Amino acid sequence: MAYAMERLDRYKSVSAASADIAPELNIGKETLRRWVLQAQVDAGDRAGPTSEVLSEIKAYEKTGRPKSEVLYRRRRMRV
Repeated sequence: MAYAMERLDRYKSVSAASADIAPELNIGKETLRRWVLQAQVDAGDRAGPTSEVLSEIKAYEKTGRPKSEVLYRRRRMRV
């Protein structure tokens, strides 16, 4: 991940960087793009739910709560 993050400034977009860097790392470009975006959210550089919040939501969904409660919680977690 650090390899990709260090090279982002050389590209116009995260998508362009992912398309170029992913083959070097032997992973899919969409996988790398999503990892980079999530890393930016976790670092506070991009808006969105952090990995911690997403794992809380998944754990909450496993409790068997009604779908409406899960959706309400997701809306409240969005930044």
